[in-house]
Amino acid sequence: VIGSIVFLTLISGFFIYQLLPNISNNFLTGDFKKQTINILISESTLNYLNNNGYSSEKYKKDINNFRKKLQSIGFNSKIISEKQLPFLNKNDILFSLDTYNLSAFAKQNIENFLKSGGTLIFNYRYAYFNEKNQFLPNKEIEKITKLQKKLDSIPKDEAIFFIQKRISPLNGNSMPVREYLTLYDSLPIYHSNYIPDIILTNWALTATPYINNQFLDIKDSGIAWHGFYGKGKWFYFSFPIYVFLDMHFNTFNKIISNIIKFVKSPVTISSYPFLDKKNTVFISEDTEFKYPYGYNFATLAHKHHIKVTLFAVAKLAKEYENITKAIAKYKNCEIGSHSYSHIKIMGTTPNIMQREIVYSKQLLEQITDRKIYGFRPPREEIDNKMRRYIKKAGYMYVMEKTKPYIVPKKEKLNIITIPRIGTDDYEYLVNTDYNKSQILQSIIRETNLITSLNGVFTLSVHTHLLSYKSNISVLDKYFTYLNNRPDLNPLLGNEIARKAILSENIKFNYTFTTNIISLHISNLNSEDIKNLTFRIYTPNIAITDITPEIINQKIEIIHKNKKRRYYDVRLNSIKARSTIHILIHFKNL
Repeated sequence: VIGSIVFLTLISGFFIYQLLPNISNNFLTGDFKKQTINILISESTLNYLNNNGYSSEKYKKDINNFRKKLQSIGFNSKIISEKQLPFLNKNDILFSLDTYNLSAFAKQNIENFLKSGGTLIFNYRYAYFNEKNQFLPNKEIEKITKLQKKLDSIPKDEAIFFIQKRISPLNGNSMPVREYLTLYDSLPIYHSNYIPDIILTNWALTATPYINNQFLDIKDSGIAWHGFYGKGKWFYFSFPIYVFLDMHFNTFNKIISNIIKFVKSPVTISSYPFLDKKNTVFISEDTEFKYPYGYNFATLAHKHHIKVTLFAVAKLAKEYENITKAIAKYKNCEIGSHSYSHIKIMGTTPNIMQREIVYSKQLLEQITDRKIYGFRPPREEIDNKMRRYIKKAGYMYVMEKTKPYIVPKKEKLNIITIPRIGTDDYEYLVNTDYNKSQILQSIIRETNLITSLNGVFTLSVHTHLLSYKSNISVLDKYFTYLNNRPDLNPLLGNEIARKAILSENIKFNYTFTTNIISLHISNLNSEDIKNLTFRIYTPNIAITDITPEIINQKIEIIHKNKKRRYYDVRLNSIKARSTIHILIHFKNL
């Protein structure tokens, strides 16, 4: 009898185990890559190409090369035909790439697959032609995605780059980096009601493409989007398959892996880049020539309650010591070093580096009686020797030149680099012939672009340029604009750097059972964190309740978007060197 009971218990346990989701740790170990991905090779497209004088061999070769690239990043995949589409199930993933022509049979089965809960990843001129070779531009794309055609194409000779949105399922929690878009064909432009997951930009990350004598709106400059159709998920890329094939291995791996994690995991966590801020502005002034005008800049910022950072040339700070001390009294103004004498530092002697980098900090701290955290190299020139002196002096961060990323990054010697993402005010003045209205519009446009991507927009001005005399009226109007945009957060340089450091040491992990997710948040920092904010994407579930393990621990949903299926959640505090556990109750959609 006992043996029978044990046997029945084991059998019952086995079946219960099979019924429960056993993916709880798969996404922590990378086992999600065991998912088999289906890649469609369309007979309709093959026929269309052959009947219209195009090479069907290239299409087949591209599909096979895409499969090989998927395998190179660890994914199982198989190629299927249109006849096999009815046999896909709701948990499957289907790539439909460069399928210009689709039969009514194929389109209907793909739509049914999506509605039932499948995932479609498709691209470019999807189903532009039907089985009768009738031209149906964008009809199927708009039906699934609701994207509206804005322009038929962006010129293929336009030098364009792309960058991912920081808070996006396609990006996870990684660093968004500007990359070149390999393009040999024209690219369709769509309008979206949402900020796209990946957008087109210029090399400096300061503008979207300039077409028909104007810059594209951010919502019109996308090349990748995601959304939902029935119970299913879709990802649409407006570029041809060869862009995937030419894409850097790491970028391809990140995009595809994040897509599969998103659709197969019950939740995807994307933390705010600055703990509790997702849109940040860094306004700084190089306080050098015409040094006294730095006081006007600081006073204006104080009047508007805007946080700003002044990188002062220490020699001039000493010469105008009373002005420097007056600026230092404003709590909303941070003072950093812009070297001792504003000479070229890179390639000079150790004595000069010691004076320009180390001594400048010591002198400014002596004058202001405040700690100096940031260094801004003259001419934005910096090398590894300079970095060693920056480290020796004890700076927390450096504000540098334009970089291919939009959020601060810990670089060599663990020094935080804040890249300059914004046009230099010299260019503003010269290119617009001192037209203040145009300058203001350009600054606002750049602000909206970078913050829409959850990056740090940096406005870097000079005492002898935009802060000088009547030019400062532009800043007056810009500060007014910021005060009318509560979603934008001007921060001091040391606040941005500190939040970047702390954010790196917040780790998210989870396990789950039938209807409960156990979320573990670890604070590896040596200090408490307050108002930690993160986004929970829920593509397959709806959250019914969030309960912290500790009774007096406060956690709240500050924003819920049912259409986009995500929740923004704020945790009031998490102690240093600790892990808290949160129970997320959910129901399946």
